[in-house]
Amino acid sequence: MKILSSISYRGNKYGLKLYTKIPTKEDYSKVIIIAANPRGGSTWLEDVLGRLRKSVCYYEPLNPSYIPELAEMGFSMRNHIPQTSIENDTKEYFKKLFLGKLFNNRMTFHPMSKKQNIYDVINAKKRVFKFCRLNLMLPWLVDTFPQIAPPILLLRHPCAVVASQIKFGNVNGGGWKHVHSQLGFLSQKHSDYFQPYRAFCLSLKHKEEILAAVWCLTNKYPLEHEYNNRRWLTISYEDLLLNTNDVINQICSKLNISNEFDILVNYTSQHVASKTSINKKQIDKHLQLESWKHSLSNQEINNIMRVVNFFEMDKFYNNNLVPNYKELYNQK
Repeated sequence: MKILSSISYRGNKYGLKLYTKIPTKEDYSKVIIIAANPRGGSTWLEDVLGRLRKSVCYYEPLNPSYIPELAEMGFSMRNHIPQTSIENDTKEYFKKLFLGKLFNNRMTFHPMSKKQNIYDVINAKKRVFKFCRLNLMLPWLVDTFPQIAPPILLLRHPCAVVASQIKFGNVNGGGWKHVHSQLGFLSQKHSDYFQPYRAFCLSLKHKEEILAAVWCLTNKYPLEHEYNNRRWLTISYEDLLLNTNDVINQICSKLNISNEFDILVNYTSQHVASKTSINKKQIDKHLQLESWKHSLSNQEINNIMRVVNFFEMDKFYNNNLVPNYKELYNQK
């Protein structure tokens, strides 16, 4: 096995392909799921949970640009799956993924994810899956795979998410620079869910409005579902940043990994910026939370909150820096 640890990138590819052919029992106890929005803190949380002993990370397993198989199945950048839908192909995809039988060099050895090799992957005790395209599938997923530990749904203030997306798009280009492409999923498979909001979304003109609409569309469904913070663990980025020990303790309890609490807390206290952060400096936590108030104009903030109000998501987030925890965490 020591030889495996030094296998090259190409060796990883062919070694893992061979490994997928070896029969193994169905064991979902290794699965840890993070579901979030892009620029919502998911890479930071993945980096934290990647500190678990003998863990490996999987970067964006629902990105069709990474995995051609998804495009062939009709997946777009975001997809809704109704809770009671029969999705045999999708179920088989997730089954192979969770059981360690699906690999892709971009997903398994992503440069922005944990440094790992074939030896780590084969011998992993925990598999951390970071999704930015799973929110609209969560009820279906937890019903389809009741054996998995409760997924973590990570939320961040819409103004903070939009501000980061705009900043990242200006630096790196891509979909956040040309934002109208972000609404393409309104016409994709299972798009009936989006129909009540379609006309409003297509009427939006400003970049920040469109990005806010995407945030609302992808979070309204899981947050208003009866399963919210019941069948999955809902946490806010703000809570994780300000009350790190308490939130990490919740995560450890839900995932049955309390024996690794100290490892996670120690790492989190020293690393509040992810590998995809534009600003890598460690700054005061409160300054970090209010950074969007300085990077967005008053008009942009008003435009974002107008969209948030239209979707009735202001019960979760408004102009305050932190969310309404009672509503967000479904504490009724």
